[in-house]
Amino acid sequence: MGKHDRTFQFAKPYNSPTEVLTDHRLASLGDAYVNFIYSLALSNKKKQPSGAKVKGSLLAEALKRAKLRVHAIKH
Repeated sequence: MGKHDRTFQFAKPYNSPTEVLTDHRLASLGDAYVNFIYSLALSNKKKQPSGAKVKGSLLAEALKRAKLRVHAIKH
């Protein structure tokens, strides 16, 4: 597959879940997705727009409970 054949050209090819979870640039995009989904759910519940953010400690706890935290340790 050539460089221009990939759908998401900003993401490099990864060889393992650990590589994905430790890519800090990709993590910032993931945080934005989580915040977007959380804001949508909160907006729906409150019946008005919300631009809420999920606390980092909650994201860390979610990784821990999903047993993915070992892959997300900063290198």
